[in-house]
Formats: sequence, structure tokens, C-alpha cells
Amino acid sequence: MKGFKNHPYIPNSDLRIQKEMLAELGLNSLEELHAEVPNEIKLKERMQLEAPFPAEYDLRRYMMGILNKNKDCTGNLCFLGAGCWPHYVPAICDEINGRGEFLTAYSGEPYNDFGK
Repeated sequence: MKGFKNHPYIPNSDLRIQKEMLAELGLNSLEELHAEVPNEIKLKERMQLEAPFPAEYDLRRYMMGILNKNKDCTGNLCFLGAGCWPHYVPAICDEINGRGEFLTAYSGEPYNDFGK
């Protein structure tokens, strides 16, 4: 842990906080906490974290750039089956289904036994 610097996104990176947490658990070190984790799956080198962003907006823009790499069915052909494909449902359907006359005294929610 020599030269360990606190990271703004990882609150327990502060050694004082780590010691408090370990004391609460009745442990002396992080190694003791992770004793049951097999060595083959433990990270051997330091994590390569991005430098802290100066503002929350910058962090959000960075994360949205990563998330926007995901693909979904709105822009791609979908071969899901068994009724699991994108359906177009006109907005009027939700408007009609949400009307008060389709609500029941039983639960106050739309209930499928009443002729929707």
C-alpha cells in the first residue's frame, strides 16, 4: 500500500476509513478480509483507473460515451422470437387503457376480466 493515493470515486481508499471498516469487522488487514478469495482470481497489479474528472458533467459525458457503444433493437434488426420483438403500440392504446372507467373497485388498477 506504499504510495497509495485516495481516489475520489472510491471512498474507502482513504487508509483511515479502511482501518475503521476493518476494526468494525474485527480484522487487521485487507489481505485478511480477502483470505478466502483464491489467488488465481485476485488482481495482481494496480487498477488502471481514469484520472478523476474535474466536474460531474465531465464524468457523465465520459460514461455516456461508453454506454452509447451498446447496441439495442431500436437501431438494429431483431431476431428475438416467442413474442419478444419490438412492437409498435400507438399512444392512444395507453390513453384508453388508463381511463377511469376501466379501473375496478377491486384494486384500483386495470384488471383484465373487464373487457379491455
